[in-house]
Amino acid sequence: MRRLLAAVFVLMLGGCAQYQWVKPGATQQEQDRDNYACLGEATKLYPPKQVPRIARTAYTTPKKTSCETVGKKLECVTTGGDYVPEQIEYVDGNADGRNHMVKQCMGMKGWRWELVEPKKFYEPKQPPETKPLSESKKPR
Repeated sequence: MRRLLAAVFVLMLGGCAQYQWVKPGATQQEQDRDNYACLGEATKLYPPKQVPRIARTAYTTPKKTSCETVGKKLECVTTGGDYVPEQIEYVDGNADGRNHMVKQCMGMKGWRWELVEPKKFYEPKQPPETKPLSESKKPR
């Protein structure tokens, strides 16, 4: 699933090289149909499975002691030393298997995952053709 989301993100970036499924002569509707069928089969065998993963380990903030003299007395204050628990995130434990199966399925249907150049939204204008001064009309 992460790779699928990454592919969608890459496709959204304008002006950047991108990957997409390619099959000579196929339409976007055929690609959508085949991809949907492959994803459906892969999801049956590798359903989404949320598994916990440690995103950040637990730690203790550093201690800092600041002291100042008040009258004839030294007063110190210590801050920090606080415990911050680990942070847990949930990820799809079956994403890799599901993505691998989609790739195999699409390949069996004749599709290839290829790097394609982005379409240009405009074509730069070519400068007008100029002739060297010797070939142009000379003033009389």
